[in-house]
Amino acid sequence: MEASGIQMNGLAEAAARLASEGKTCVFVAEGDQVIGLLGLSDVPKASAADALKVLKNMGLKVAMITGDNIQTARAVGATLGIDQVFAEVLPEINQKR
Repeated sequence: MEASGIQMNGLAEAAARLASEGKTCVFVAEGDQVIGLLGLSDVPKASAADALKVLKNMGLKVAMITGDNIQTARAVGATLGIDQVFAEVLPEINQKR
């Protein structure tokens, strides 16, 4: 938003807080002003924590690879007890034919 000249109206700090809670932020702008902020989150399945415990009891380390930003990914990983988090990973496009 700032790179496009849109004024954040003090919402950058709120966005950082939401990201640290595991939420992905969506800004709403009108003209050159941010007028709103939404914090969206994916709720892990109830069985996810149990599945991770089973894997860890087998002696395995668990990693998460996601396209989400690092703050959001770390928060989700910490909530579920994931050992290692790789964030902001984009799919590689194979152009070879």
